Amino acid sequence: MVSSPLDIHDAVQALVEIETANRVSPDELYEALGNILYVLDATSKELGEFVTRSKYEAQETRHVASLLVDVSSRISILIDKKDIDDGWFDEVIYIGNELERIKGRFRSSWVLPNIFDKSESNIRSDSIVTVIIRALRTVARARQNGGPAKTSSLRDELLKNTPVQKIGPAQFGITDGVLKIVPQDPVPMEGAELAANQAREVLLEVGAKLRAELERSNCDPRLASAVDSLHASLSTGRDIIRTGLLAVSLENMRAAYAHELHDAVSAMMMGYSHGLNLYVGQHYEWRKFVENAALADLDDNDIPDLKRMATELSTILETRDNVDPEVPKTLLVLSDAISGPKKAMRRAAFGIVRTVENLTSAILRWSANLVVDTGVQTSSLLAKGGSRAIAIGLLGAALHAIIGIEPIAAGVGAAWLIHAKKTAEKIKELIVSDDEKG
Repeated sequence: MVSSPLDIHDAVQALVEIETANRVSPDELYEALGNILYVLDATSKELGEFVTRSKYEAQETRHVASLLVDVSSRISILIDKKDIDDGWFDEVIYIGNELERIKGRFRSSWVLPNIFDKSESNIRSDSIVTVIIRALRTVARARQNGGPAKTSSLRDELLKNTPVQKIGPAQFGITDGVLKIVPQDPVPMEGAELAANQAREVLLEVGAKLRAELERSNCDPRLASAVDSLHASLSTGRDIIRTGLLAVSLENMRAAYAHELHDAVSAMMMGYSHGLNLYVGQHYEWRKFVENAALADLDDNDIPDLKRMATELSTILETRDNVDPEVPKTLLVLSDAISGPKKAMRRAAFGIVRTVENLTSAILRWSANLVVDTGVQTSSLLAKGGSRAIAIGLLGAALHAIIGIEPIAAGVGAAWLIHAKKTAEKIKELIVSDDEKG
């Protein structure tokens, strides 16, 4: 068991010192993780109690604090693991990358006045995280500097070939064997936080009025349903890319059903769509998504194929008890958005690509944790009731998605799917074989 340092200053100092170490023993690796955990817990606690006059910034510090708590949980699992193997080091690298991503949300004004017992009374929280990230990299380097020899296994192969989830309309997680959508918090452009929040509040008001007008009209009920979906997405303040693509879909529907709408209602809906475009445009993730969509090598013939694949995958996932209904529903929303102007269709089609990538990444990385490092048997987790069936079903869905994307994968930045396919097939066969034996 790793002992706790005397205070947070000692822990940080130990992390700074480990950066200069040429060789790190197993005991020192565990001790470093113990110090990292100690510092992370103190940082997340301090951020959770951070005092600010800005309501938005208060929400942001608390959210970042919750992200750090999740990272701490992963480190705790590593500390409890007895064997330092390649999977252990892979997880250290993953945690370092995750902290690097979280660090991007930190503000220079977030100081931690109470975190130190000694002279440093105004240390910046992003500086603390930088120290932690460097220490994690030092721990990870131990594999090359005399750590455990590199061994090849299905688990290692799959983790190596499966990237973490990317910016897209949806990201996914698997909790208690159930595939679910993981909400993505917004990342407003620098200086645009207030404007984005005000725009969202106005759009919620306009959306409510538009919904009431549609209720009084005799228009197609799908229009009202589309406004409902947008209003629900806006209400959460999350999943900006999904909101942007829903706005594209709504504008396409408005154009298609214009003959059923009173001029005033049509104009209100057009203004609503325009406002939504301005709102999502205030966010980093939407701009990055639009940029990536424009660069993607998508042929006109690829777009209907992607639409069909998304619909088929949605139908498959609808039949699975271990898939949250919002997952297939999201795929259908993206499929429905493929209509209208060419630029809008390309964005929606690229949204399908990114969503399928993230869906596949979530399933494959989860499946990798069900296989022991030797690659010759499934882990004890699969012995639990229904776990084999869940794994086989989800892997089948992932492979269906890979096959649908495979012909265009290289052109849209998803070439990793091609390499991951064979490994996923091997793991599925391994689980099926283990199931038949058991």
